[in-house]
Amino acid sequence: MKYLVFLIVSLYTTISYANTICSGKVYAVTLNPDNGTVKLNYGYGHNVHCNVDTEYNGVSPASCKVLFSQLLVAQMADKSIEARYNDDFICSKENLGDHVQTKHLLYQVQIIN
Repeated sequence: MKYLVFLIVSLYTTISYANTICSGKVYAVTLNPDNGTVKLNYGYGHNVHCNVDTEYNGVSPASCKVLFSQLLVAQMADKSIEARYNDDFICSKENLGDHVQTKHLLYQVQIIN
């Protein structure tokens, strides 16, 4: 019985605090020189994820510059990425945001395959 209760609580906790992993081939990485925004398209439309000049969406300019470099490497190598977000949602163009602002906090990017 104790095992069953532990299992149910563990599953509930895992589901409640799930993060989302979206993946796809990097089609475009852009830097807007006027305002410093970095946009990414990996199959879910162009989404703004950070800014190289000022903190944006919880991402520091230094981290944004590293992210921009990492995304360029993935694009040039014709690789896909896994992007991890802070909450639970279904990966889609509508759920990730638009070319003005992303709807979810990106906290990790990994180049895959």
